[in-house]
Amino acid sequence: MKVSILIPSFNNSEFISETIQSVLSQSYPELECIVVDDGSTDATRDIVSTLAKQDLRLSLYSRPDHLPKGANSCRNYGASLSSGDLLLFLDADDLLSLECLENRLKNYQDQDLLIGSTGNFSLEIQDATPFSKGLSPTKTPEDYLSLFLEYSIPWHTSSGLWRRAFFDQIGGFNPALQRFQDVEIHVRALSQDGIKLKIDPTNDFTSYYRKSAFHQKMTLEKRRYIFDQGMVYLETVDEFLPVGFKNRLEGTMIYLMFRFEEVFTALDLNRFNEIISTVKQTSSASFGSWEFQGIRAMFEKSGPNRLRKYLSFVLYRMYARRIESELGS
Repeated sequence: MKVSILIPSFNNSEFISETIQSVLSQSYPELECIVVDDGSTDATRDIVSTLAKQDLRLSLYSRPDHLPKGANSCRNYGASLSSGDLLLFLDADDLLSLECLENRLKNYQDQDLLIGSTGNFSLEIQDATPFSKGLSPTKTPEDYLSLFLEYSIPWHTSSGLWRRAFFDQIGGFNPALQRFQDVEIHVRALSQDGIKLKIDPTNDFTSYYRKSAFHQKMTLEKRRYIFDQGMVYLETVDEFLPVGFKNRLEGTMIYLMFRFEEVFTALDLNRFNEIISTVKQTSSASFGSWEFQGIRAMFEKSGPNRLRKYLSFVLYRMYARRIESELGS
């Protein structure tokens, strides 16, 4: 069974060679690696081109001009060019364990989506810690849908092994999103009736998410951009979310209010109210948790300040812990 590993790239010259080597060194050889470049201005393309001459399983493409810029367009375009039965999406600075595909395929039995364990690391993968402690084979797809909606993310983009036909069926990644894209596609996938999901029962890391300085640097402009992307996600997800789960969107709202408190304005609160009003027209969602009501009232009465940031964090953590407890995380 052939696996296609799809890597979007943009100015990743520092890490992309290591990322590709982790793919081409897999103990399971029946694979192809497709890198789709998004207009890099550094040495990324030269590095990939050199490596592609050494291993025919590696190919380099450029995002066509008619497609929107962004990793999602690159992922979807790479998937359209691929020939594998299964798809794995890997960022250009992340890594696979050397036995990633071999170990995941041992547990694969025609699932739509199989999830393996992912580790976080900054410098060395030997120091990796679990991306999430919420993975359990006993949880249902509905449990995981709830976790994503509450923004208690149970797995990383690289954790998944997708059945190609299922990925095509749900329409791939949303190219309108530059952030929250991993949450959105998994919410959309888990919203499908009868999805065949399997969680790898082992705890061994099979992929590694690199927490680079770029990911951790957060300016006010970047906060504003990510927040606006979160709003696009909220406005989009209502279109396909099962009615019984729409109340869970308050978890994402609480997260956005806490995480981006410094840039949150009265206009944003109005946008939240509009989303809530729209959701209530198609469901019985109440958005009535005391944590949400508390943080909402606080943001109505004051602008950004240190106390509001601290109290919103407390309410977010209390809410997240309660939901995780309810779902057995």
